Amino acid sequence: MRTSRDPDPFDDEAVEVRRHIDDVLRSWAGLVAERGGSPVPGPDRDGGVGGLAAFLTAHLDWLMDSTAAAEFAEEVAALRGRAERLVNGSAPARHHLGGCVEASCDGRLTARTSPGRLAASQIGCDRGHSWPPREWLLLSARIERREAS
Repeated sequence: MRTSRDPDPFDDEAVEVRRHIDDVLRSWAGLVAERGGSPVPGPDRDGGVGGLAAFLTAHLDWLMDSTAAAEFAEEVAALRGRAERLVNGSAPARHHLGGCVEASCDGRLTARTSPGRLAASQIGCDRGHSWPPREWLLLSARIERREAS
């Protein structure tokens, strides 16, 4: 049983980066599969990011000869940079703390830590509520009361 003091193993930022990589690669794979004049069978739908990457690698010559080559290269470089920042700790980490404690707010409460820091650097919900560090002790008490009820 998890308690409010246990670390959250679910990393929202990693999920977001993974989703973005999947979306971008899926978009490019769709372009390759629908290429003018000679469509090719698309990637295996169950192959995930690895399958998409393999499909795009197999058709890299066509991509590099297309007018979209520079855009493809820029997008893949941006994906790589974002993933490296996440893995190497230069991207802020997000830790989900449960629902917002404000009345009638259905937002998700999140603590963000800056790279190289163990303590949170920002706490807020995705509906716009935020708490400065001087209020974190009071916020902690509100979270505990919410969880107790």
